[in-house]
Amino acid sequence: MTILNETHGNLFNRVLENTDSIIFHGCNNMGLMGSGFALEFRDTYRKTFLKYEKYCREEGRDTHGKFNMDILGTNVFKQEKGNLLICGITQSGVRTKQNIRPAKLEYIKACIDQMEAINQLDAPFNVIKNRVIHCPRIGCGLGGLQWKDARSLFEASCLDFNIYYLF
Repeated sequence: MTILNETHGNLFNRVLENTDSIIFHGCNNMGLMGSGFALEFRDTYRKTFLKYEKYCREEGRDTHGKFNMDILGTNVFKQEKGNLLICGITQSGVRTKQNIRPAKLEYIKACIDQMEAINQLDAPFNVIKNRVIHCPRIGCGLGGLQWKDARSLFEASCLDFNIYYLF
């Protein structure tokens, strides 16, 4: 049964107090983290950002150097500062006046599905089992989605989440 806790406060302050946490963060497919939660993530977990950036540069472009959609709905995993960090590629591009909803529910669902598949594996490959996943409201804010829509994906999951929000 899924446990979904919604907590007011700063995820980084709470998670950095102890190690062995999992942080799941929604990212774009361009390898950019320039504002909001992403900027704080990039500055706090530099090695993970560099791995995500390289993944987008090498796997997320076609032979002509243009961004393709193949990596949408995939996750980049990295262990850093005692925590497991998961960068979920949940949005196509960044938010602009023309692209007001770069995040898509289907990409968020695919990232959660991938984590659920890992959760079914035996040790040592199952790095998620019996652990709470900390994340912001993925896809909301600069992603352009409404939390009530994205929330249902987390509720339908077999994983446990602590969702952090700032108001």
